[in-house]
Amino acid sequence: MVERNTKKRILKAAGALANDRGFGNLPLQSIADEVGMSSGNLAYHFRNKEAIAHGLQGEIEESLHEVLKTFRILPNLLDFDQQLQKWYFFLEEYPFFFRDLAEFDRLLPESKELRQSWVDKIIQQFHQRLLFNAQRGTFLPEDPTDAYQQLSVCVWAQVLAWPGLCQTKSVQPDSATFKSLIWRILTPLLTKEGLAEYNMLILPILSNPSN
Repeated sequence: MVERNTKKRILKAAGALANDRGFGNLPLQSIADEVGMSSGNLAYHFRNKEAIAHGLQGEIEESLHEVLKTFRILPNLLDFDQQLQKWYFFLEEYPFFFRDLAEFDRLLPESKELRQSWVDKIIQQFHQRLLFNAQRGTFLPEDPTDAYQQLSVCVWAQVLAWPGLCQTKSVQPDSATFKSLIWRILTPLLTKEGLAEYNMLILPILSNPSN
């Protein structure tokens, strides 16, 4: 248990430093200094940078699982908004991962295939949400037949862009701003009934920066 807690502390420190400096520019000694241990002691827990990258990928995979299991919990637009909220917290915790994809692919060649499986499921969930809301009349019918599939890719691209936008200080780094950017892509497709639901359920949340 003690060793596991130590590994958690090391990975937490590595993630925080990577967020500030980038994982590619992060020496092992800096991680050891941050945790308050010698480089030799760090090597006992993680023999090299590849091992730390593998550990961080495991942490990221667990967090992604938590995000993805929040699917169709609520029968209205709040379901979509709640998952966007979880995406915001995920991106806030792991922005380095999306900025340092090339470094992770170099250290862990298998990560590219694993990441693609994550992305496929993420886009599939976005697509299924759009279709579900079209079926219940809050979104316009899909036209052409692949329009919502393409829109799902656009939504995911906007999610991925968030860490970079925050880094360049192009946006206010809060969840309301993040979610508003996504909803601006979606609101033109709302029906009259969907807009009424959006105004009643979603707009009050977006109007409160603390959410």
